[in-house]
Amino acid sequence: MQKVATVIDFIDNVEALDIEPIAALLVEQYQGEITGGVKRQLWDGKKPDGSDITPSYLDDPYFKTRKQAEGYAKWKSGGAFANPNRGLYTPNLYINGYFYSTITVSIGARFEVFSTWGEVGSKYADALGLSEGEANKIIDQFVRPAYEVIVTRQTGLKFS
Repeated sequence: MQKVATVIDFIDNVEALDIEPIAALLVEQYQGEITGGVKRQLWDGKKPDGSDITPSYLDDPYFKTRKQAEGYAKWKSGGAFANPNRGLYTPNLYINGYFYSTITVSIGARFEVFSTWGEVGSKYADALGLSEGEANKIIDQFVRPAYEVIVTRQTGLKFS
């Protein structure tokens, strides 16, 4: 004879959920989606808060003259680099793809996006994170469905 779960059994199962390891597992499982979201924002020249990546080419001490900055900006805004969502003087951090390849996620319940490319990674660290819109896409498409499967497996609770 099959045992019928009681409300007390259900509450015990829910209380037994260990959210931190579940969150860390989901971050690890979907780190590619997280870094992909960050790269989409960078391609548009945006920080997580929606503001433009700084310093602009005109304000970047790397360029010795305004003419150098303007020339580089024009080169980085044309051809394969063209993107109407990014301002002319907003940095295009895709040169040959190396910076993008160094973007990674620290695995844990609370994650951080960072670049392993020391100097450049720290220069643009404030641009490495998910906007609310990108985060919501990842949660809705990937994290929430996976979380619901885990909760259903551990508690018997079914989501509709």
